[in-house]
Amino acid sequence: MFNNNFFTIALPITALTILLGVAACGGSSGGGTTSTAYSGPGSKWDISLFSNNTFSVTHRDTASDPIDMTVTGSYTRQANGIVKLTVGAAVNGSGGALSSPANGDVAWALDVPGYAFMLRPMDAGNDQLIPMVVSGGCPTANLNGNWVTVKTNAGTDASNGSRDFFGTFTYNTGTQTGNLPARYSIANPTSNLGANSIGNGTCTNGIMNISDGVMYLATNGAIVRTGTNTPADATDDNFIFALGQKSLTTVANLEGSYAGMLFDDNNASGSKINPVKMVCDNAGACSATQFDTDLTTELSGSVALDFSGGTADTPSTGWITGTITDTGSGNLSCMVDIDAAGTGKKIASCVGQSPDDNTKLFNVLFVSI
Repeated sequence: MFNNNFFTIALPITALTILLGVAACGGSSGGGTTSTAYSGPGSKWDISLFSNNTFSVTHRDTASDPIDMTVTGSYTRQANGIVKLTVGAAVNGSGGALSSPANGDVAWALDVPGYAFMLRPMDAGNDQLIPMVVSGGCPTANLNGNWVTVKTNAGTDASNGSRDFFGTFTYNTGTQTGNLPARYSIANPTSNLGANSIGNGTCTNGIMNISDGVMYLATNGAIVRTGTNTPADATDDNFIFALGQKSLTTVANLEGSYAGMLFDDNNASGSKINPVKMVCDNAGACSATQFDTDLTTELSGSVALDFSGGTADTPSTGWITGTITDTGSGNLSCMVDIDAAGTGKKIASCVGQSPDDNTKLFNVLFVSI
């Protein structure tokens, strides 16, 4: 795969096991500036991006615990679509200075303002994608969406045709119940494995506790974590990321240039997550090239994502299936929104098999630039 000599990223907090996020959007302010705020499950994280190009991150052990860390700094939206975040200061819950993360440490992310924010994990020891969706609270209308797996039980085999990794998602506001009406494996991506209920509860401020899990809900998506009854052992936890369901209509709608975040669980050393540039033609053939540690220089070599043999809106609305190829090849399925929140931006979230070991999970997120 790509060169994995990647830099140590900002915010190395040992409390972070696996983090996924859902946003709580609002008109909050910092220094008189408006912001978009994102929050996440597991440990409780809140990330605010202010219009004066500064950010603030807070951490709690749980949603009800006091803040035990605040990190502030500045961010830059680069021309290549990568959002670069630079740490200015970090303090504990009492306001005392922390030595780590240090002033000048750098993190990076992808962003569709007002819709989704996708962050590389905050410490180098936790290589999982962190997708976030904007939420103003609990949904007021039923949600129909698509979902992909972004973290699985340890040892899960991505080549297992009986194991679900993607499908469709619904949330009923009347019964406050989440369901997976259709589930598919990566190995056999058009064969429906049947429906499954996630559970129900009471949604408050976009968060709903369910049996052995938690759902973070938004008007345009959701993130579900299960396996939370064993907090000391996160290896049994699963995470799924859902976005509102929209028609792709035609493979040609993938055409464009993108900033991407690529995760390959087969990488044995260095970071498993890399920032990439992606280019797709109107036939569905895409090429991904990695950025160097400066987040701007393109490295040599590329991997191919090919959807030219796939059919738009298959196996259901908003989906396309294809392959990922490096020295080997694996299956790949992507949920796509070609006009995210009316911004004109295209966003896709994909799950697949590592091309060099089909038993390992592969994810890629990409946003048009």
